[in-house]
Amino acid sequence: MKQQSEQYHLLKAVIDKELEEIDDEMSTQDNSDISTVVAFHIEHGVRDVEQRIADNGQTELEFPYGTPDKLIASMNQLLLTVEALFQYYYRACYFGSGEEQEQYRQEIMDQLATLRHKL
Repeated sequence: MKQQSEQYHLLKAVIDKELEEIDDEMSTQDNSDISTVVAFHIEHGVRDVEQRIADNGQTELEFPYGTPDKLIASMNQLLLTVEALFQYYYRACYFGSGEEQEQYRQEIMDQLATLRHKL
């Protein structure tokens, strides 16, 4: 139970930080000026995380300072899934519809809700 609680709090911290960064960027950017650069980085981000998922690699999300490696390792598959969803959400924010944006944001939050229900 303690490990699941730690996992939930870590996932919540990661999701909150990543969504805040995307929301901040979306509220301050003029997408027309940087769309080519953004598209390039997003497609590489999507490709990279999908390859790490296929290879059972390590997540590249940023974690709060002092997060134990053991906790991160125990959540790696979940964190890879969330990392991929962030990439899809980010792409939808620039190039997708409002419905796509809401769908991916909800899928991210559903990951957190699923883990919370296990507590």
